[in-house]
Amino acid sequence: MISVPDMGWKEQRILIYFDGSLHRDQERFENDQSRMTRLTLAGYRFFRFTRRDLHNLPLVRQLIQEALTQ
Repeated sequence: MISVPDMGWKEQRILIYFDGSLHRDQERFENDQSRMTRLTLAGYRFFRFTRRDLHNLPLVRQLIQEALTQ
């Protein structure tokens, strides 16, 4: 397993990640980048959202819905 997403849809190969303050340091950033590269190569689409994004839940919902209908 490459990673455990916060949300996901297996059939559509869509993964959702909510990145908090733990993702700010250099080591975590590099690990995240490596993981995202492996996920892309495995055929997944992923979305990463920050705390600021969560203040605009209608937009987050819209982006996810658009991805699911593609």
